[in-house]
Amino acid sequence: MRIPVWMAAFALASAVCFSGCGHRKAQEASGAAAQNSSSGAEVLQGNGTANPEAAGENKGSGSPEEVSVKGVVIDATMNTLILQTDAGKMLTVPIGETAKEKPDLSGLKDGAVPGRAAALWGRFEGDSFVLRRATDLEAKCKDRDALEKAGLVMMSVRDQNLKALAGYASFPLYVGIGGGREVTTEEEFLESYRAEQIFTKELVQSVLGTNLMEIEEADGSMVISRDGGMPNIVISLSDDGWGVTGINLK
Repeated sequence: MRIPVWMAAFALASAVCFSGCGHRKAQEASGAAAQNSSSGAEVLQGNGTANPEAAGENKGSGSPEEVSVKGVVIDATMNTLILQTDAGKMLTVPIGETAKEKPDLSGLKDGAVPGRAAALWGRFEGDSFVLRRATDLEAKCKDRDALEKAGLVMMSVRDQNLKALAGYASFPLYVGIGGGREVTTEEEFLESYRAEQIFTKELVQSVLGTNLMEIEEADGSMVISRDGGMPNIVISLSDDGWGVTGINLK
């Protein structure tokens, strides 16, 4: 039996003394949630001190300096991993046969697994990141399944793939367009909305700017957005796992 969306939304709203009821429970949950945002990716030098220069820039005529970029792994294959950095950027890193150097992944206890936080040590060469080693970190959210599903949702938004987003939904799904409504099936959602209606510029920027290192879940719900406000996408926990229960555009 799935945890009703309104229960998760009410719990989130109560946590910050925000009250309200009605059919827009997923929308209320998004308004009540709050998360800390980062003003920029923390880039560290090899000795662990803050590097004030932009990642990948050379000092003078020397070679690229080793830096560390923190974030949450949202996708991984034998050859690449994608890190959602704490600056709200997706960084694709070669780790297999396409890697310029063979990286040391022994610092990742379970390997490169989606939903796990990590620090990637290496150097930027143009737009590419050459990974030297990786180490485990801890994100604020301890539910790695939630972070993994958040990552999948973010990639569907990046690709503006409406069918993929629908596949991650847990129905009934609240869609906050106009007066807002709930749809009860994947088919109804895909028949009712076009990609350009859902993937507005504002929603894409907000969702893709999320810092998964700082995002938290409360009573079975998580708001995916840059600052905890709208526009956003809400995921909630049910017996079937984490799924999208709200898409709030305004």
